[in-house]
Formats: sequence, C-alpha cells, structure tokens
Amino acid sequence: MARIEEVIVRARTTGVEHMLCCGTQEDDWAAVAELAKKYGEIIPAFGLHPWFAAKRGERWMEKLEQILVECPGAAVGELGLDHALEERNDAEQAEVFAAQLKLARKLKRPVSIHCRRAWGDMMKIIEQQCGLPQAERYTLFQARLI
Repeated sequence: MARIEEVIVRARTTGVEHMLCCGTQEDDWAAVAELAKKYGEIIPAFGLHPWFAAKRGERWMEKLEQILVECPGAAVGELGLDHALEERNDAEQAEVFAAQLKLARKLKRPVSIHCRRAWGDMMKIIEQQCGLPQAERYTLFQARLI
C-alpha cells in the first residue's frame, strides 16, 4: 500500500488529475473498487482480461454487472483478445469479449481494450456488438498504424 501512496503523491505533484485502474479478473475487482473509493484520482474499470478468460467463475458476468452498477463512474476493462498467447482458446476469448462489450453498451460505459495480433477479429466483434460508423472505423485503423 505504501507504493500506491507514493505513486498517487508523485502523480498529484506532476499534475496528473485522473488515472484508470483496470481490474483484470474477478479476484481483483474489489481491490480496484477500494482504491477508487480511497483516491478520487482513480477511475475504476472492471473486466475480464483475455489472459483470464479460462479461469472465470460460473457467475462472472453477474458479478461484473453488479460491481459496475455499484460503481456508476466505472469503465469496463480490461477486456479484449490476445492471439499472441501460445496456449489460448480463441472462441472462448471472443465469447467473453463480446459479452463484456454488450454489457458496456447496456450500461453506457466506456471500455479499455487489450488487443494483440487479433485486430481483424476484434473489429468484427465490435461491429457485431456495437456497430462502428465508417469514420470511427478509419480512426481506429489509423490508431493501429501509429
């Protein structure tokens, strides 16, 4: 905890006003919520990172929705796809990613996306779940090239 205090003080000193703290699995969502309560600069995000998709609990989606409702200023994340992992289940990652996008849309929350070697699949899922206007598609593609 002392390290967190040090980071917060250093951020305040340098003019940082907000920081996103992403929960990546069910086990860390409560800790992220506590940090956000303690430090006003921290914007919480709760999600299931693709590295932990296989380790999710049976009621993970219920728990995720509950914590997002309890924290109305929270984002959804870090969610996404990671096709750079040697051992992975692409279908499982896609299912978990799509479910979280659907929830973010339902709750009107921003998302923090992790994507490695899966841009095409990510874009397809985003278009299926949310739609993506042509201008936004171009901007997202440019961001990948930079």
